[in-house]
Amino acid sequence: MRFLSGNTLQILLLLVLLNSATATAQQADVHSGVWRVVNYWSEWCSPCRKEIPMLNALSKELDPDKVRVFGVNFDDAARQETLKTAKALGIVFPTLSKSDVAALGLRGPDVMPTTYIVSPDNEVAAKLVGLQSRTQVLEELSRLGLAPESPLVTEVMSPAPVNSHLPRLTSNNGDLYLSWVTDLNTKSRLSYAKLGGALKGNGKGEESEEGWSPPLTISEGGNWFINWADFPALSVSVDGMVAHWLQRSGVDTYDYDIAASFFDVEQQQWSIGKRVNTDGIKAEHGFVSMTSVGDQGTLITWLDGRNTKRQPTPGAMTLRSAVFDYQGKNLEEWELDEAVCDCCQTSSAMTPKGPVVVYRNRTSDEIRDIFIVRMVDGSWSQPQAVHDDGWQVNGCPVNGPAVAAKGGRLAVAWFTAKSSEPKVQLALSANSGETFSAPILVSASNTNGRVDTTILENGEILVSWMDNTDSNAKIMLSRYSSNGDLRDVTEVGVTGSSRRSGFPVIESVGDIAYVAWTDVTDERQVRLAKVVY
Repeated sequence: MRFLSGNTLQILLLLVLLNSATATAQQADVHSGVWRVVNYWSEWCSPCRKEIPMLNALSKELDPDKVRVFGVNFDDAARQETLKTAKALGIVFPTLSKSDVAALGLRGPDVMPTTYIVSPDNEVAAKLVGLQSRTQVLEELSRLGLAPESPLVTEVMSPAPVNSHLPRLTSNNGDLYLSWVTDLNTKSRLSYAKLGGALKGNGKGEESEEGWSPPLTISEGGNWFINWADFPALSVSVDGMVAHWLQRSGVDTYDYDIAASFFDVEQQQWSIGKRVNTDGIKAEHGFVSMTSVGDQGTLITWLDGRNTKRQPTPGAMTLRSAVFDYQGKNLEEWELDEAVCDCCQTSSAMTPKGPVVVYRNRTSDEIRDIFIVRMVDGSWSQPQAVHDDGWQVNGCPVNGPAVAAKGGRLAVAWFTAKSSEPKVQLALSANSGETFSAPILVSASNTNGRVDTTILENGEILVSWMDNTDSNAKIMLSRYSSNGDLRDVTEVGVTGSSRRSGFPVIESVGDIAYVAWTDVTDERQVRLAKVVY
């Protein structure tokens, strides 16, 4: 017979005490006088797996002093096997033991998944059968007075007229700027307005009752290329303003150039449009993003299709960028990536180390993940993945990324659909984009992407996206802490899910967020909402 040494006995006794303490803590947790959302899951249940990310997010969003989320393994597995499976499925909320379930008096469901809402007195107040959305769970919690407090969403009177679309938002020194396109009988017009006061130099000093300056025209034309996903935009800084639009260059559908207009501060007027791409080839040039690089001017980045018209073997779409001064002179131009996705939007931002550009890359085997390039010490870095999603798709998803910067902190949001599973994801960087966190799941299942992102003055991060319903699409807004912890999810508005509704956009002024989108449920018009946290 072998006897255990004194040290071994002490270790075993410590392990027994730790296990006992853990079990006691979990018992106290599940019976702590709060409401409980109890979800039955199984590893073989596909709807269960789809539901888990929503429940993970909800568990962080709810007030733990009022209501908590728990899971139950439907399968009759040993405790350690259950915990191992829960970890493999990515479940972050506690998984109950068999004794916990018995104490609650719950009976195993007949349909998977099933979610119970249980009162502090262990009474089942609601039973949700089948795959649930976040909205469905919150509706039940609201009925019971348990839903978290929502941010205040109010509609802001839009300065854009009926038949306006393609809104873009930007801000500078506490002022918000909205630009949009209005389709006229034979031409299109790019206009903008400023919220909060009259524009300097408009000659009238007028301000509307809603706080908007009178709409001003940047340019208009009859040969513009108007597309739901490739839109004009305005860039504003303390040093100047730049706007761009697209105009046709050839007979082919996607032969168009990028034209830019620069605001002359002395003359107080916009210049005639100047061509940004100077290759002279009738090909696709678009999906522009612009960011100020200080007194040097504006960095304009675009997808350039000059190589796609190369003969006898057409080449790939490329990513190009150039710095223009505020008089419209091209100071320097670069090719940033030799092969990118053909029709996904680009996005750019300024960091203390220099500008960054995010976009959808394209490999020879049709992997189309989100990449970043950074200018450091006057030179551009090699393209690198924000995250290796491994999404292989033989065609452009028309769903580009968005980037926001505040100091050296970056937030990148994007859409992916590997294995036909749509997701909106968020990755954070604390070093101007050198490295990124693991992706944070923002939305899944019903999303069609069309993302944007911004960072509030307090460091919190917002991500917008669209969720499909039966006939329309909800415009959603998630708020995260600077570390990526979910604060809340807010429905801002509803529009059509078709391409006509375009891409909603967000911009922050201090700790207030503004959301603009094209409403196509009735007469097409740009709408605007303010979200106060």
